[in-house]
Amino acid sequence: MTSIKIPISADMSGTGILECKGYLSGVIFSANGTNANTTILRDGSSTGQVLFHAVGINTVFFDLCVKCESGKIYYSISGTGATGMLYGQRMA
Repeated sequence: MTSIKIPISADMSGTGILECKGYLSGVIFSANGTNANTTILRDGSSTGQVLFHAVGINTVFFDLCVKCESGKIYYSISGTGATGMLYGQRMA
């Protein structure tokens, strides 16, 4: 069995909620090399359990395997030039 990463978002910033069926399997964390990107992902809402939290100034891919218990992910991505992209997981 192979795990396939499927984008569940385009580049995004700010705050919002996305559907996530199953597992969150990756995050691309982008910043402009000077200003910090702060990314926080929570299960279900802005007060849900923290699934991911990172701060940095460079672009990084984080390989994850985090179950989305509520079926939704709240995201908060802040910083000048900061963006993030989320990936879900499907088994093939």
